[in-house]
Amino acid sequence: MFVGSLAVGIAIIFAVLCVLYWSVPNRGVPWRAVWPGALSATFAIAVVDYAFPIYLTSVSTLARFGTTFVFVLIVLLWFYVLAIVILSGATINSIRFELHDTGEVRARS
Repeated sequence: MFVGSLAVGIAIIFAVLCVLYWSVPNRGVPWRAVWPGALSATFAIAVVDYAFPIYLTSVSTLARFGTTFVFVLIVLLWFYVLAIVILSGATINSIRFELHDTGEVRARS
């Protein structure tokens, strides 16, 4: 039962990221420029979601305090990591789309 719900949850995350990466840019994005970033971000989110509680219980000294302030700090850190993961997936898609669209990736200064 756990494995099935885990697979469904990961599939939902992948679907939501695909919709996000397809609909947010201001131009049409083909499927080949959507799925790589969505797949890598889904994998990274799954790792973060399952590794972060393990870190908090076994490694972090923050988990011992149990105050509201520490809880808010931990949640903000978790949201920050997820935002970086989502932006990284969008960057992967952008690079793949530019490579397919122009045939080269231009370095930006």
